[in-house]
Amino acid sequence: MFINDKIFRAYDIRGKVKDEVTAQLCYAVGRALGSKFLTTGEQVVLGRDVRLHSRALSEAMSSGLRAQGIHVIDIGEVTTPILYFASHHFGCAAAVMVTGSHNPIDENGLKIVVRGHSIARDQVQEIKALVKDGDFRSLTTEGRLEQRDVFDSYANALLACVKLGQYRRPIVVDAGNGAAGPYIVKLLQNLGIPHIALFCEPDGRFPNHHPDPGKAANMRALQNAVLKSDALFGLAFDGDGDRLGLVDERGQIVSPDRLLILFARQVLKRVPGATIIADVKCSQITYDEIERAGGKPLMWKTGHSLIKAKMHETGAALAGEMSGHYFFGEPWIGVDDALYAALSLCEIADGKPISTQFEGIATAFATPELRVSCPDALKFQIVEELKDAYKELYSVCELDGARIDFPGAWALLRASNTEAALVLRVEAQSAEACRALFVEFSAKCQSVARKHGVELDFGYNACAQSSDVV
Repeated sequence: MFINDKIFRAYDIRGKVKDEVTAQLCYAVGRALGSKFLTTGEQVVLGRDVRLHSRALSEAMSSGLRAQGIHVIDIGEVTTPILYFASHHFGCAAAVMVTGSHNPIDENGLKIVVRGHSIARDQVQEIKALVKDGDFRSLTTEGRLEQRDVFDSYANALLACVKLGQYRRPIVVDAGNGAAGPYIVKLLQNLGIPHIALFCEPDGRFPNHHPDPGKAANMRALQNAVLKSDALFGLAFDGDGDRLGLVDERGQIVSPDRLLILFARQVLKRVPGATIIADVKCSQITYDEIERAGGKPLMWKTGHSLIKAKMHETGAALAGEMSGHYFFGEPWIGVDDALYAALSLCEIADGKPISTQFEGIATAFATPELRVSCPDALKFQIVEELKDAYKELYSVCELDGARIDFPGAWALLRASNTEAALVLRVEAQSAEACRALFVEFSAKCQSVARKHGVELDFGYNACAQSSDVV
């Protein structure tokens, strides 16, 4: 079996179907997981997203796990957060989600949780080594397979956590034909919230737009629907339901780090003085507002498993990323659940236009999260050399890439953990200052990259015409 090492990423396994993430690979990963991290008879809950190839990959994973004597509880087509809940609810030793998340339609992957923790770097590499070696523990008894439905228990747990006022005007929800659609509709129906459902029928071909709220093009239908329906706000979900996007009643996209401020305020009312984690790409305003609300802001590395591990370590009550992941320390194990985030936002809005919640919060000007291709073999080296170029002149945060503090502004370059790419973001106090710093910083990044024969195109022309208000 051909194995491309690059599919074993920092916190999951992800690649192209047919060539890289195959049924044969999933079977081997199932055997490796069962052999290395679990013991005979332990339970693993297994779920999948709506992609057309996810069922076959899930069946192969199930066969591999059962070949190692593992009891598999298959909960079918669900969101990743529902899988996390099921693992907690059933008391399983591990959980496996077959999902391509928001990646291109020809890709798929595996998210794996073992004993309450998402696997990352070292554990991923251990699985890779065992898959390559193929020396799995030998057994004569195959594990059992059980089909179960967990949604009613999940819904009851969520609904018990929110208290809502009366909604007279609707909200709009856009699931992009991903896994979250049927579930958010059922939850809103149970709560009696008037709503308009866009693309909430699961369809692994994603015929309307790709389920990735991080890209503005995928939010246009939602923006238009909010304006046409006089809705209070609009919510968008990614393919596996762990990322949330927000459009306000004026049809404007709300930056995820700005939405994190609302969640932080809500959580800090319940847990005064709590630690709130935000990833290194978030606005300085986010950290300032968390502190202003009485919380302890903590900057941390980007990546869902890295954030979750830091929450376990620090006891943080909430965390968020610029990607639209929001991690809640309640109601169960501190996971990134876009459905729970959506209901929490409904509670915060209290039947009023969402923009009223942002009154009094300062604004800044920032580029979008700009992602540019860069060879895996060079991306970390380019970031390291950029750090050295700025260290003598400015304060450089080296937590995750290089975040350089300029007077009244900052700029970030980091290597993606999931792609052969570099990620850049710039923030300043005016549009003009943001554009000027972007030109200067991107030119410096390009200068460093060219020494290695790499051309970086961060899309200056598009950025120079407008900056996103954070």
